[in-house]
Amino acid sequence: MDQANQQWLIEANQLLLQLGVSPEHRRTFLAQIQPEQLTDRIAVLKEALLFAQSSEHDEIEKVSPHADDQELHEAIQTLPFNQKISLSLHHYHSFTESEIEQLTSLSYKEFHEQEQSALSTLADRWQTDKSRIDQFLSLLQEAYDLQEPDPEELPEQEEIPEEPTVNKEKKKSKWPAIATGGILAAAAGAIFLLNDPIPEVPEETGAAGEAEESGEEAEPVFGEGQLTELDELIKSRKEELSEALGLSEEEVNRLNVIMNVESQLQFMRDINEGYHENPHGDNEQMLTMLIDEIEWYTVPPMDMLAAFYEQADEYYGNTELGRSDFTVNMFIDNGQNLINVYEEKLNENKELITPESRSSYLEDLPEKERELREKMKENGFTYDYDTEKAEFTVTMGGEVFEERTDFLHPAYQDFLKSMPPSENEMYQSVSNETEIDYADHAATALELEQHMETFYQLENEAADDYFQLGLPRRLSFHYSELTRILIGGSGISVSRTDPDLREEQLAAWEDILQDRTFENSYIRDIVSIQYTIGEKYEFDMPPGWTEIDFEPFYTAAGPGHESGFSRRVEVPLQDYLKDVYDTYILGGDREAIKLLHPKFIILFYFHALNQKDYDIAYSLMGGEELPDYSRFEEIVSEYEYGFGSFRDLFYRSGMQDGEDVEATFTMQMNGNEMYIDMRLEDDMFKVKYTDDRMFRNYVTEEEEDAPD
Repeated sequence: MDQANQQWLIEANQLLLQLGVSPEHRRTFLAQIQPEQLTDRIAVLKEALLFAQSSEHDEIEKVSPHADDQELHEAIQTLPFNQKISLSLHHYHSFTESEIEQLTSLSYKEFHEQEQSALSTLADRWQTDKSRIDQFLSLLQEAYDLQEPDPEELPEQEEIPEEPTVNKEKKKSKWPAIATGGILAAAAGAIFLLNDPIPEVPEETGAAGEAEESGEEAEPVFGEGQLTELDELIKSRKEELSEALGLSEEEVNRLNVIMNVESQLQFMRDINEGYHENPHGDNEQMLTMLIDEIEWYTVPPMDMLAAFYEQADEYYGNTELGRSDFTVNMFIDNGQNLINVYEEKLNENKELITPESRSSYLEDLPEKERELREKMKENGFTYDYDTEKAEFTVTMGGEVFEERTDFLHPAYQDFLKSMPPSENEMYQSVSNETEIDYADHAATALELEQHMETFYQLENEAADDYFQLGLPRRLSFHYSELTRILIGGSGISVSRTDPDLREEQLAAWEDILQDRTFENSYIRDIVSIQYTIGEKYEFDMPPGWTEIDFEPFYTAAGPGHESGFSRRVEVPLQDYLKDVYDTYILGGDREAIKLLHPKFIILFYFHALNQKDYDIAYSLMGGEELPDYSRFEEIVSEYEYGFGSFRDLFYRSGMQDGEDVEATFTMQMNGNEMYIDMRLEDDMFKVKYTDDRMFRNYVTEEEEDAPD
């Protein structure tokens, strides 16, 4: 089997894992797929999707030792199948729009709507926003990556294991399971399309499942009258929103708030059918949560902001800053969504709009267009015409906005008026056929940076060690993703494989370095590092250039559960990382070092020990037990450090007690797990000096046992 075929099968295995297919069934699929079916990647993965849809799912596999990752994986398995595949394909695989349509038989628009519905459902279960779910999904990828099979462990096609036995009494499917061989043989004939209304393979759990096992008629968990009333309430709210917002029924159906409450209502119907269990346990609580969400979310935007601000009183009392933070954090997804819908509606006839006709178009509007613009103003939105792009842009603002949001802190009012595009909107360009607009990404990142600096300054001025604002920490993920795209060409949700530096990317770097708008910004400092390394190679970038992470707000945000990396890194460092070390670490450029994510400080620390750059290693350490340099040099010089390879470097835990902030990372060194403590000192995270014996952990057994 050639390398390409192996990679297709490994990717198919990972897709099946993400969709909840058991290890036994995954081995069955890999063993039974025939060589003649390994024609291309899309064909193999489409086979995998068909197999996943027909497979029985007895138990949910444990994919991670981290409870939060495992809980998210299990929650994903309760989603409708099309939502599951949309999450998996969008977040963990790289496809063009045409490939998505070929794989799923969904239009790309339908695919995107399914993915958004899935994010909304998961966000509601965790009572958080969708951007946080995006972040959690990226972290879950690390757990999935660790399950990736070795190419040598792939089963031979002729060695077909026996199909695992499924207890049919325990679980009955509304769609009969198709034998694996039948799927593979009939795939070309398209047994069914993924967007056909095929019932999900249910897990008969809870009251309905138990009753079926005993042969008794099950009492529904939720009264049908209750669900009907909720359905009617949602329909009524949709009609009111259509009138208030100036949108059609179809456009209202595309609003996140509507897709979310309808998805939750359907989930409750599925519980009645025995497909799922109530993840909250308390049925009355689940009903109350949905009623509250309909009450707070399915209203015009100005009313939504007011409702959130009133609700924030429960958590922040009469604190304007805290209540404003809560309000905007809860609102942002819905505001971005409504901006997108309005922009699309305004630009329906943009081919008729030219700079020459702009004046007459705006002044002599058809009645329908004039009504739409009035509705937008009534709901706190304003618009402008971009002559360069020949399209309308929509933002929040105007007289109604100013009057009806005067309860918000001014910094949060300003943020809403320059609210960035949603993460999903910006990052679609990284994974589909659309070219990345690096200039637009840079401008958005600069706006985010300025807002975050303002918010963190306000947080510091609050003079409360335990008071933390949620919005800047949420924006931090968005900001990090934008900087990754700017400096590497792809974000954390897309595999980084050292592509060539694009001409338009280099042009964006040069614009950032020259444009006075970026003066004194982190964005310029970060790009400057990449540009300096690139110049050395005449911009034929060295291996590893896309894998660096810059986190200038890491010390402000505090340690948190965020992305590490699972790739293998050799020490002594090579290629790009060695260039960064030689240029900035050896050069003692502390301001550049502070921009780096702490996980790279760890790597540079180990490299310094390996190279006997003890003064550099000392400068990267901190802690109350750190001795003076002469004593430190005496201790570390006793050993020879043959580090070899590192992998799986992840944040594990953190602690904050007043000004004392620490973080613990774990990593695999030569097959052994190692814990690295870090401490915030001098505005950067440093490796914590614990005691004189800590350096023994870095010595291989052969070196440790060697005679003196």
